[in-house]
Amino acid sequence: MREKCSAFFGLKQSKKFLAFYSISFPMGFPDEFAYQCLNTVLTRMREECGLKSYLWIAERQKKGTIHFHMLTNTFMHIRKVNSFMGTAINNRIKDKKNKGKIKVNFDIRKYNGVDVRHVNNNRKALNCYLTKYVSKNTALFHRLPYSSSHDISELFTAETFINENCSDFRPVKEALKHITTFVVDNEWCTIEYLCQKQDNGKFFNPPDEWYWLRDFLNEQIYKNHYAKVKFDKMPLS
Repeated sequence: MREKCSAFFGLKQSKKFLAFYSISFPMGFPDEFAYQCLNTVLTRMREECGLKSYLWIAERQKKGTIHFHMLTNTFMHIRKVNSFMGTAINNRIKDKKNKGKIKVNFDIRKYNGVDVRHVNNNRKALNCYLTKYVSKNTALFHRLPYSSSHDISELFTAETFINENCSDFRPVKEALKHITTFVVDNEWCTIEYLCQKQDNGKFFNPPDEWYWLRDFLNEQIYKNHYAKVKFDKMPLS
């Protein structure tokens, strides 16, 4: 999912605008109902805010309550998203079928549990986001810990070279001498485009030129997803 975030960032639409949402719930709110609320709000955002491309990741707070992080390149008013989530939570609590299952203190008038931040148009900012909110995520969940819209799920996340001695791969290999970022499998070498720790403990950020082919291909895939006439095969020249 970390690589998927990076691929999402590489799209032209995302470089124009990319927002990071944090979605929180009242302390002790059960996972089952948090996922229900998220699904309800995603539907409303698609219908009323024009939400198309997104991915979300579940995380646990220190006291165990689940919350979600979401990336999207669709602009949405934060007050509207807060209203959607506050209503969804309130409806679950007041539903007679859930009586006794949700034991939390909640006042819909005071709910402000959705926060949004703009992700600056540079890979270092994105890698900071990935390191802070995604890399540390080791919690267990009984449902999906992450998901994305269909268009984002189709994106490439890595590039494979024919062999590790090819001319295009040599400068990459030299730069990665002290980093376990790539996997060599017989004649194939795969590079995952995500910052990795170096021997000195600092994170390595790949140069922008390493991303051009992956981003170019993903742009064609992304456009094809929304095209009226879709193609099974696309010319790369």
